[in-house]
Amino acid sequence: MFWLSLFLSTSSAQRDPAIVKGPYLQCPTPASMTVMWETSVPCTGKVVFYDESGQERTAAETSVCALHEVVLTGLAPGTAYRYRVVSSDGTSSVSSPSYRFRTVPVEMENWRFIVRADVVSGRDAVAHESMVNLLSRTLRTDPPPACVIATGDLVDDGAVYEHWAEQFFAPEGKLYASTPLWPCLGNHENDGIWYFRFFSLPGNERWYSFDYLNSHFIALDSFSDLTPEGAQYRWLEQDLRTTRADWVFVFFHAPPYSSGGHNYLDSAGVPAEKAVHHAQVYLDPLFQKYGVTAVFSGHNHCYERSRKGRVFYFVAGSMGGRVRGAVVANPYVQVFRKSYSFLIVEMGQNTARVQAQDIRGRIIDSVELSPRQKGRVAGAPSSEPAGAVTK
Repeated sequence: MFWLSLFLSTSSAQRDPAIVKGPYLQCPTPASMTVMWETSVPCTGKVVFYDESGQERTAAETSVCALHEVVLTGLAPGTAYRYRVVSSDGTSSVSSPSYRFRTVPVEMENWRFIVRADVVSGRDAVAHESMVNLLSRTLRTDPPPACVIATGDLVDDGAVYEHWAEQFFAPEGKLYASTPLWPCLGNHENDGIWYFRFFSLPGNERWYSFDYLNSHFIALDSFSDLTPEGAQYRWLEQDLRTTRADWVFVFFHAPPYSSGGHNYLDSAGVPAEKAVHHAQVYLDPLFQKYGVTAVFSGHNHCYERSRKGRVFYFVAGSMGGRVRGAVVANPYVQVFRKSYSFLIVEMGQNTARVQAQDIRGRIIDSVELSPRQKGRVAGAPSSEPAGAVTK
C-alpha cells in the first residue's frame, strides 16, 4: 500500500496542470466578480483581466489548491471586462481561453435573466444537449442575459464528485464562463459537500439574497426547516420586510403549487412531501403579505404557471430530466405543458414579462407581471380566476 501511494503521488506530481472545470462566474456586484475553476493538480492561480481601455490587471491567489476562487475587486459598475485564468505548479502553467463578463450596472436599463430547472432524475442526455445548445444561443444574444437562476437538481447525487463533471460541468460549464450562475439546493444535491465547494454564494449558501437593479432575489432551501421556528423562516421574513425593491423573485426547488407528481396528496388530503406542504402552509402567507412578484421552482419536470393571490408560481420546465405529465389537481394552474423548457424574464423600469421557451425554441407561454405593493398586509384573495390550461 505504501508503494502504491508513493506511485500515485509521484505520478500526480509529474502531470502538467490542466483546467478540468471552468472558469465560471459567481456573485456579481457593481464593483466585483468572483471567478472559480478547478485544476487537475494543486496549483497557484490568478485571473488576468482587462477593461474596455485594454489596461491589464491581475488578481492572484497566495496559496496552492486545486479548486480556485479569486475575487476581482475595484471594478466599475455596468462595465464589460475580458478575463482569463492562469494556473501554475511551479514548473508548467495552463491558461484558459479569454472570456467576457459585465459587472452589475447601477443606472436603470432594460435587462433580462434566465431561469432553468432540473437536469436529473432520469436524465435524457440528448435532450440535455439540445437544451444546452438552445441556452447557449440565448446567452449569446445582445444584450446577453445578466444571470442564470438554477432551481436545483443539477446532478444525480451531489455527494458524488464524478457526477459534477459528467452531468453538469462537462455539458454546461462553458455557459457560465461569461454569465454568472445563481443556484439553489435540490433534493438530488443530497446536501453533498461538493455543492458548497463548487459554488461561492452569499450568507450560509443554503439561503441567501442579492439585488440586481430594481429587483431583489431570494434563494431558499426546500429541505431545511421552513417552519416559523426555524432560522430560514426568520431570515426570510426579515429579508422580505426590509427590501425596497420594486420586484421580488424567490426561487427554491419544490413548488408549493403544481400539477406534477411531487405535489401528490396523502390520505388526509395534504401534500405528502414535507417540502411542498410546508411551502404552502408557511411560505405562501409570507409571499402574499410582502408582495412577492413570482416564485420559481423545479422538481416536477414540466412547465407550469399558477397564480394564487397576487403571486405567480412557475415550475421552470426541465433542462434534461425526463419530462412528466400532470397527475395532481392544482386549483391555481393557468398553463401546463409537458415540455423541456426554460424561462426568459424580460425586465424594464415598470414592466416584467416571463416567457417559457421549449426545446424547439418556441415560446409556449408568455405573461406580464406587475410591480409589487411594498409592505402590503395579509388578506389577499386566496385565488385568481384561472387562465387557459394546456396539457
